Amino acid sequence: MMATYDEMLAECVSLDDLLEMLTAVEADAAAGDDEAEHWADRRMSELPTFGGPEPPTGTWEVWSWDEERLLVGECAPFQIVPRSEWTGR
Repeated sequence: MMATYDEMLAECVSLDDLLEMLTAVEADAAAGDDEAEHWADRRMSELPTFGGPEPPTGTWEVWSWDEERLLVGECAPFQIVPRSEWTGR
């Protein structure tokens, strides 16, 4: 049995894991998986963070972070960028 999206999220221990998981959810949603689309609509604002302070520019388009990097994007595809390169949008 395949893990649910909530179970996959619970297994994320790094920003890289989270990006991989979100990429899979977005691919499923693009392929017509209603569960993936509804999960993303409900849970995107509840993603975990992995250390470090909130970005000084605020969290608009920032979905998660760790001490050195930010997971950003207005919508998929998301990307990880170094904090030093993020100026906010």
